[in-house]
Amino acid sequence: MNDGDIALSESLTDSLWLPIWTDSSTYDYLRGAPSLQFAWEFLRRNDEYKRAFAKWIVEWLRWWVQSPRPEKPEAVTQFAYAICDYFGLSPDFGLRDPGSISPPVFQAMAQMGRQIISCWNNGVKTDFPHPRHPPSFGMDVRIVSEVDLEQQLDFIRLAFNEFTRANGFEPREESRTHFLGDKYIDYLRVYDAVASGGDMQLAASTLAPNNQGGYERIKKQFKRAGELVYGGYLDLVRPAFPDSSGK
Repeated sequence: MNDGDIALSESLTDSLWLPIWTDSSTYDYLRGAPSLQFAWEFLRRNDEYKRAFAKWIVEWLRWWVQSPRPEKPEAVTQFAYAICDYFGLSPDFGLRDPGSISPPVFQAMAQMGRQIISCWNNGVKTDFPHPRHPPSFGMDVRIVSEVDLEQQLDFIRLAFNEFTRANGFEPREESRTHFLGDKYIDYLRVYDAVASGGDMQLAASTLAPNNQGGYERIKKQFKRAGELVYGGYLDLVRPAFPDSSGK
């Protein structure tokens, strides 16, 4: 890597995008969010994912800035596929910048999408919207009995927003029905406190100042947050899509 590549890579792994953990309002975008959003929130804090994305985007940009631009090297594509496979993302929809709050498409989501959503393009029926296909002009939805209804509705809203973007329209503000409470936000705040240079004692005194045994509770929350960041995020996807597989 040259100096520019190193600087770009470091900027993608320093997590400057983290909410301000001492200010609960900076997490308001997660109030009432579906499990898919929380799965992404934990994954985008995963240092392994951030490093892998940073290495891939450097290689991708090295190809992109060439003029004239040659055909994309197979190695760049295969690198992205390998990262997707390792972290449980759909290779068809690709990677997502850790700094983005918009969730990626997990492998399990794509599998469910093929079961409950079909699209129409010029009278031809196709599978769940695919980024390599032309924009679709219609969408059929099926509800399946073996999957939680609210989580299917969350997924359909997400797919509808992607559908409207693909056809040049602004998606509606997403309404969310699958509430997980505040516990995952608590986990994220504790995790972000340490990631931002704080320690457990500071997190406890800030987040649980009048709670006897608050330090022990914060320690448990941090441990659970770490489990979710490093693999457990997939458990937030699997309950909605029980036929999926992942690492």
